[in-house]
Amino acid sequence: MHPFLKPLAALAALALAGPGAHAGWEIPAGGAAQLGGGTVSLGCASVSNGGALQLDGGALLAARDVRTHAGALLAVGAGRVELAQQWAADGSVTLTTGRVERKDGGPGCPAVGALGQLLPATAPPAPQPVAIPPAPGGGAPATAQVGLAALDVDGTTATALPPGCAVTHLAIDRVIPPDTPANAQFPLGALRFEAQGCPGVVMQVSVTYPPRSLQGLVMQKYGPHGTGAARRTGWFTPPGLQVSGDTVRYTLADGGDGDGDARPGYISDPFAPMLLAAPGPGGAQAIPTLGEWALAALSILAALLGARRLRRPF
Repeated sequence: MHPFLKPLAALAALALAGPGAHAGWEIPAGGAAQLGGGTVSLGCASVSNGGALQLDGGALLAARDVRTHAGALLAVGAGRVELAQQWAADGSVTLTTGRVERKDGGPGCPAVGALGQLLPATAPPAPQPVAIPPAPGGGAPATAQVGLAALDVDGTTATALPPGCAVTHLAIDRVIPPDTPANAQFPLGALRFEAQGCPGVVMQVSVTYPPRSLQGLVMQKYGPHGTGAARRTGWFTPPGLQVSGDTVRYTLADGGDGDGDARPGYISDPFAPMLLAAPGPGGAQAIPTLGEWALAALSILAALLGARRLRRPF
């Protein structure tokens, strides 16, 4: 059998096994396979590519996981790859007009992660202006530029939100969540957004505030965070926080730290730059003092030392 046809024979066996057959198809390092423009349904089997796999305009469908290892090649070209769960591209993946998508494979092969197109990544939408309401007591109106995008499977590139994932609310207001430190102020208000239809999505939030308005402020998110017995709801530093000039970026995963909506696919996010004023009257820091019993003990010790010194001969 021709070397290119052996992997295809293995693929045919996997396809005939039908749904529930989760055995994998492995192309070893140095190996190669071509689909020759054909269509193969994997029946929820996984693909582990350590060599070279060329679709030649064909389609690789109903895969469970697809991994292209470091040094390997997956040439999608004008073809199509559909998988239900994990996509890993540690090697080289090339496309022309083709695409890679995550689709739900049914009860025997449920989707894990955000559904929709994984490659080619589509550009995120342009940031949109959001009004910053004046602080209590007056102030000039201001505007922030807010961008909401999804991170790709590698967590490095911001892309458009996947199909079905929609932002239903986006605003900056002066309603501050509870459990806020008494010395905290919010000169730029609190950013809130809500999204739905976003199962498994990791969102990247970028906010550009008015020039020099972030000086002296601490970036904080509100919501559930931590694990196990340490999990609590309150203010914390958001994941993936980056501050560059007047722009703040952070990440928020569906069901992850800071997501205020526990329902799968729903994301709720309060975020605010916080000014922590010095506590105490006039901003003075309180100086710790000893309790009365400690003071009494020190007095007795000082008296004993003094008496001992008086008895010492000159």
